[in-house]
Amino acid sequence: MIDLAAHGIDLAGWAHNIDGLPGHVSRKLFTFPWIACAAPDYLNVHGVPQTPMDLAGHVQIAFRNKGTGQIDSWRFASPLDATMIRHVPRPKHVFDDGAAA
Repeated sequence: MIDLAAHGIDLAGWAHNIDGLPGHVSRKLFTFPWIACAAPDYLNVHGVPQTPMDLAGHVQIAFRNKGTGQIDSWRFASPLDATMIRHVPRPKHVFDDGAAA
């Protein structure tokens, strides 16, 4: 990330953490849900996973965070108590562009 202040930029929208950047202040404006999805034909052949643990047996596409170089884990909220369930995909394909993924 560039130093916004040094480039004369007063306001920017960003989806990354800016902690540790001097002179920058962040404020969360909104959150958005991610969804797990699949093509109907894929699900007809391979079945519909019922839980995040079922995903281990499915072909997956992953998103690589350009900032960290790491593959983002998938996060699900448990329907029982809303605790966070993390799934680390073992992807067949990895993209670092959301539109491509």
